[in-house]
Amino acid sequence: MCSISFNQKENEYLVRLEGRIDSDNSPNVEQAINQAIPRGEKRKVTMDLLKLEYISSAGLRVILKAKKNYHDVKLVNVQPVVYEVFETTGFTAMMPIAKVLREISLEGCEQIGYGMTGLVYRMDIDTVVKVFYPEISKETAERERNSAKIAFTCGFPTAISFELATCNGCYAIIFEQLKAKTVSELINANPEKVEEYGIRMGRLLKEIHSLKTEDERLNDIKALYIERSRKMREWLTEDETAVLVGLYESLPDTGTMLHGDFHSKNIMEQNDELLMIDMGDVGYGHPLLDWAGVYLTHIAINIQEPNGTLKTIGLEKEKADIIWRKMLETYFNTTDDDVIDRKVKLIRLYGMAKSSLVPVLAPNFPEQYKEKVIEVTRETVIPMIRQYNMEIDF
Repeated sequence: MCSISFNQKENEYLVRLEGRIDSDNSPNVEQAINQAIPRGEKRKVTMDLLKLEYISSAGLRVILKAKKNYHDVKLVNVQPVVYEVFETTGFTAMMPIAKVLREISLEGCEQIGYGMTGLVYRMDIDTVVKVFYPEISKETAERERNSAKIAFTCGFPTAISFELATCNGCYAIIFEQLKAKTVSELINANPEKVEEYGIRMGRLLKEIHSLKTEDERLNDIKALYIERSRKMREWLTEDETAVLVGLYESLPDTGTMLHGDFHSKNIMEQNDELLMIDMGDVGYGHPLLDWAGVYLTHIAINIQEPNGTLKTIGLEKEKADIIWRKMLETYFNTTDDDVIDRKVKLIRLYGMAKSSLVPVLAPNFPEQYKEKVIEVTRETVIPMIRQYNMEIDF
C-alpha cells in the first residue's frame, strides 16, 4: 500500500510517498501524480521518500515517467534500503537523489583532532567522524565529502569518505579510519627524521600536483580567490582591490589538483604511505596557490608570533624551517640557493596576498586583528604586488 500527498507553490510541487510502491499499486501512484501535476516544461517536482519503505521495478518506472514528464524532478530523504535500489539501478547517476542522513552518537568516542570547521572523533577501529561546528551548513559539509570522493577517484592520496550524517544537530562526515599518526606527531616522536619527512612531503606535494582535473564539482581555486579579493573592497579602495584581483587573474590556468591546506598536521602515514586528510579546500588551480598556504603555515606564522608553528601544526620553528627547506629542494629538484630564493619570493608574494584575505576568510576574527591585517595589506602587500615583475616559472 502506498499513500500520496501533494503540496503546491506556483510551479513547484512536493509529493510525499509513504509505504510501498510495487506492481500492484504502481498504476494508481502514476495516475495520482499525473492528475495532481499537469505536464509542462516548467514543473518542478520534489518527491519526499522519508516514509517509503520499498520500491519495485514497477515503482522505478513511475519515477522514470515523472522524470520524462516534468522539467525538474528530485528525490529527497530517501531511506538507505530504498537508496540502495536507486544506486544499484543507476538512478543516482540520472537525477538528484538525497539519502536521509543517519544520526550518530559520540558517546564513548575519543576526540583525536580539531580544525577550523569541526572536531574529529574515532568511532571504532574502522571509522572516524568529522563533526562540523553548528554554524557550518549542510551544503558546506556535502561539498567537503563530495570533494574528498572526487579527489580519491582522481588518484589523490587520501582516505575514503563514506557518508554524510548528523550528530547533535550538527552535520558530520564518516571517514575510513587511518591506522596512522600525523607527520607532526611522527616528527616529534622521531626528531632525527625531520629531514626525511620534509623530503617525503615535497614528493607528496609534487605527486598531488601531477594530477590534472577541471571537474566542475571541485573548487576552482583561482576563481575563489578572485571572488574573495573582490569582496575586499569593503575594507580597501577600488584601486587597492583591483591590485589584489589582478594578482590572481595573472595566474595561468593549469588544471592542477590542489589540497588547499597542505601541512604536516594534515598528513598521516599509514603502512609507509603518506595520505592527506582535511579535504574541505581541495580543488584545482595553479600550484602557487598550494605553496602560498605552505608558506603561511610553516614560515609566516613564526614571523607573526614566536614559535607560532607549535600552536598551529604542532612543530617547533626549527623543525618547520627544516621541512620547508627540504620540501623546496625536493619539489624543485635543486639545492641552488639562487633558484630557491626566486621561488620563495614568488611563493611569499602569494602567501602574503592570501593572508590579506583574512577579513573575508574569517569574518568572525576580532576587529582589532582584522584592522591589523588591513594595515599590513595597505602598507606592505599592495606595494609588493605593484612592484611584482617576476616570471611564474613553476
